[in-house]
Amino acid sequence: MRRAQCCAATKALLDKAAGNYVPCIKTGDSPLPLKGLTTMFLTHLVGVYRQWRRYNQSLRELNRLGDRELADIGITRGDIPRVAWDSSER
Repeated sequence: MRRAQCCAATKALLDKAAGNYVPCIKTGDSPLPLKGLTTMFLTHLVGVYRQWRRYNQSLRELNRLGDRELADIGITRGDIPRVAWDSSER
């Protein structure tokens, strides 16, 4: 079967259908090489993990306080998740 001239995406789909699948990510043509994308992804993942840890730490500390202590700082038990999340977004 002879193929007509087509774009890279169409060629990749035809190759996949024929069983000759090769991922069409070219590190030379893309503005960010695959290594850069991997680094960005891992950096973002580490940032999300750190934010989650700060949120959980704030949540634990606020939950340890009594109702009287919470009232002194101006929050209620229902406000704890919001306050903990706001404090984790640094």
